[in-house]
Formats: sequence, structure tokens, C-alpha cells
Amino acid sequence: MALPSVAVNYGAVLVSAVASMIIGVIWYSPSVFGKIWMRGAGISSQQLSRAKKKGMGKLYLIAFLGLIVMACVLASFLAFVAATTVSDTLELSLWIWVGFVLPLLLGSTLWKGESWGSYLVNVVYQLVIIVVMSLILTLWV
Repeated sequence: MALPSVAVNYGAVLVSAVASMIIGVIWYSPSVFGKIWMRGAGISSQQLSRAKKKGMGKLYLIAFLGLIVMACVLASFLAFVAATTVSDTLELSLWIWVGFVLPLLLGSTLWKGESWGSYLVNVVYQLVIIVVMSLILTLWV
């Protein structure tokens, strides 16, 4: 079965990936949910400081590339289902989150022994960036 080809707006893809990175920097900052996430993931502030000293540029670049891939696939999904309204976009975002993100991160949390607080911080962040990306990709004119 061949999937129909869809046009992807790469400007919107780039902007949605940048927006997701900005949200992540804020979301995981110590003043928002960073302390809860670190405690739940078993990461100490000393470990984080050592990682920062080593340089985290490469990690941010890899994460950003992952967000570019995510935005491209999300743009294709939105086109495949012909989501053109905010309502369509929010519905698809919720289905993607419930069907893929929740179970994938659940397995990771269960097997790594991370806390439910860390799980909640991570899954809600994923919902937020899926919704933001979807809205940018749908509403970009």
C-alpha cells in the first residue's frame, strides 16, 4: 500500500521544532517542573552540573533533530486526515498522545523504576508540544 504524497511546510516544521525546544527548556527548568523530574528520574544536581560542564550542545542538537522528525511526521499525519481546523488538530493530537506517547512512556517508567511524578511531567510535556506543533503546522498560512 502506497501512502499518498503530501506537501510539508518546512518553515512551519522548523518553527514548531524551535517552539518545542523553548517549551522544553522552560518546562524542565528548576523553577517549573525540573526538580520534580530530576527527583523522579533519579538525577542529582551534581550529575546535571557535570553534564553541563561536559557540554550539552550535542545533546540539544540531537533532541532538536528528533523534534524536526516528529514535526515532519506530524505534518504528514495532519495532511493524511485533512485536519484543517483547531478542533481537528486538537482531536488528532489527543489520539496520538493517548495511543503512542502514554503507553511508550509508561513502559519506560515501569521498567526504569522512575516515579509517577516524573512520568506525569514527561507525558504532559509531550501533550503540550504535540498540541503546539499541530497548531503551528495546521494554522501556518
